[in-house]
Amino acid sequence: MPVKTKKEQLKAMLYEMTRHPDGSVTLRPVTSALYLTVPMIAATLNIAKQTVYRAVDAGDLPALRFGSCVRVEVEAYRKWVENSRYAEYDRPMRKEDMRG
Repeated sequence: MPVKTKKEQLKAMLYEMTRHPDGSVTLRPVTSALYLTVPMIAATLNIAKQTVYRAVDAGDLPALRFGSCVRVEVEAYRKWVENSRYAEYDRPMRKEDMRG
């Protein structure tokens, strides 16, 4: 059996994968209560841990603190990621957009 990377292990914890007869795959969020650590979130999104800590400190990402330990509920993580998406018209203007 091949060894899974950390990212694959995290995805397996967050999503239930269903393979269909036509070869397609559906990922469905796991519904059990689960908490994530800041390093887990940072690794999943390929961002710095400090970025996650800033979101927690700003109140953008709800979290539980136990001394110096920070835990984030999976549902709070999903909502934070979904709220971090921006629509095409909300994105910053690029040079290519200014060309006529």
